[in-house]
Amino acid sequence: MRGDAGGCRAALGEAERRVDVGQTGLPAEWLAGFDTGSFASEAALCLRELGDLIEAERQARQVVRIRAGDRVRSRVFGQLTLAHVLADAGRIDEAATIGREVCRVVPSLTSSRVLTRLEGLGAVLTPHRCLPEVAEFLLALPTACLGRDVTGVEWPV
Repeated sequence: MRGDAGGCRAALGEAERRVDVGQTGLPAEWLAGFDTGSFASEAALCLRELGDLIEAERQARQVVRIRAGDRVRSRVFGQLTLAHVLADAGRIDEAATIGREVCRVVPSLTSSRVLTRLEGLGAVLTPHRCLPEVAEFLLALPTACLGRDVTGVEWPV
């Protein structure tokens, strides 16, 4: 966010090395619960901010692949990051398709952060509502968010 691409990449490289060390049995205390999927999720966000959409997409796809099992909320965050990266890259139809997939899962979650990011994707894609994929996503969005009052939900959300 400071615009220091070199510093950010160096920090990401160091963090990735430390996560790899954590995977080999020598975890740092601060690393507990932080795995390669967690790293990929954070890296995708950083790389998107830097404008490195190719690497951000690769990291976001890794999150989606790693979180294919029971970590639904983490997978949804990965999908939403991927959708935003694709939208940034002008791949609007792909972003909308992923948004539609997320809409099918959201009713099983109680996460204000997920809803905020999903609604943000809707705002980004709305100017492209003439595309069929976007129109379908925008039709699914209110139903996914309908009646989802998460104001009293406690951590983790």
